[in-house]
Amino acid sequence: MQFNRSVLAAAFIVFTILSESRADDRDFELNSGIEYFSWREFISSCPQTLEERGPRFFVGLDKTNRDNAGWDLGVKGKAYVGLVYYDGFDVSCSPLSATTSYLGLTAEADAIRWLNSESSETSFPRVGIKLGLGFDAWRRTILASGGYSEDYVVGFGRLGLAAEKGNAWSAEAGVKYPFTTSEVAYLTGVGYSSNASLNPKGKYSYFANLRFQPSESQYTWLIYYDSYRFDASDSVPISACPSTPCSVYQPVSHQDTVGVALTFKH
Repeated sequence: MQFNRSVLAAAFIVFTILSESRADDRDFELNSGIEYFSWREFISSCPQTLEERGPRFFVGLDKTNRDNAGWDLGVKGKAYVGLVYYDGFDVSCSPLSATTSYLGLTAEADAIRWLNSESSETSFPRVGIKLGLGFDAWRRTILASGGYSEDYVVGFGRLGLAAEKGNAWSAEAGVKYPFTTSEVAYLTGVGYSSNASLNPKGKYSYFANLRFQPSESQYTWLIYYDSYRFDASDSVPISACPSTPCSVYQPVSHQDTVGVALTFKH
């Protein structure tokens, strides 16, 4: 239920802002692409690191209002889906190889404060400070006997540097921090008496991207790296479990994605 509400909220925020923008301010980009996804969990009580890896596909819509008194203001949304390889274990730490499905939606508002003006007389680009605020909601389902589903809702911020040279290229890099994380693990189907609501603790991670546009083209290529880092959540007691101790927690987890997208500017 929380996952469904978050997806609806993300869609409402993105499309409300897009529809209410003035026509002469609009700078839309439609994008679609593929990313290589990796998720790792580090559980000291199990014999190996849990890892998921494989491709995810996405479509997105971005809008930017450029040069508002030295600021670029933007909003973006992206829906993604994928089936990735699961190499880990079940709830009793027995080895398990399977497939995991991902379905998610992310929405983000960002701003760049440009520190200088681009000069046609030099090759030096514009440089600025990037700020971002958004949230990411996804459902993760392990498709195997002994598998289960989890819903994540993450609120995050970004801080970094940006540079661009006209329409030829732009680049961004910086740090990302998940300031709130909510996770619901649906465990009643694998022997637990109730589901678990968990709150993994956020840690800093990194992001970077590079855009380049061929001359006189409406198409732009985007190459990017994004990530999350989560520390372990607190343990949550449950009245009945398939094993003891009768509590669950989300272990230290790392997510990394490297992707490429083709964008069309309208």
